[in-house]
Amino acid sequence: MVMRSIKFIAVLAILSFLPYLGFAGDHPQANFGDYGIRHYSTISSYQSNYIGQVVKYLPNCQNKTEGNYDDKKGFLDAGGSYNTEYTISKISGNDQRMTFLLTEVNGKKKVKMVVNNQEEYYSYGKYTYCITNSYTIPLFLVGKFNQDKANYIGKTFGSGSTKLEVTDALIQDVEWEVGKSHEAYPRIVFEITDKSDGR
Repeated sequence: MVMRSIKFIAVLAILSFLPYLGFAGDHPQANFGDYGIRHYSTISSYQSNYIGQVVKYLPNCQNKTEGNYDDKKGFLDAGGSYNTEYTISKISGNDQRMTFLLTEVNGKKKVKMVVNNQEEYYSYGKYTYCITNSYTIPLFLVGKFNQDKANYIGKTFGSGSTKLEVTDALIQDVEWEVGKSHEAYPRIVFEITDKSDGR
């Protein structure tokens, strides 16, 4: 009788955990470091840091026409396009739920992204973007990147016979581990050239 009760409790525990497994991947997740949207506790912090910034929506593999975030549900169906420059023109809502309004640079298209500013493991079929301490939305701060890139290219490191020069900064798909799976996300890669032999 005791063994039957223990088995029943174990089955209940597994069943109660299944929603977390089933829906954890429902949210678009990205991590672009300094070139991503960081987590803040208040909407005013997002507004002061990101309104006016130029961004691109990057699917997690640039060489794919379809992203792996179920992007079609949220971004493409809202009229957005991959690898297109947008300005964050408005952020409205409250500290827990915000709407980012993106306006196409040199164009007229506008895209709204509803973003939860909280940890949410499942959405019961409702597609949402989330920003937490561990991941963010797939908006890449391309304006900031281009500015930094211009400052880095031409810098040299080392001395004597070993001199290395930064010759380029690229956005490349780089595999890295997310939980127990391996994903490819665009990351910043610096190209370094050895000035002594050009390698």
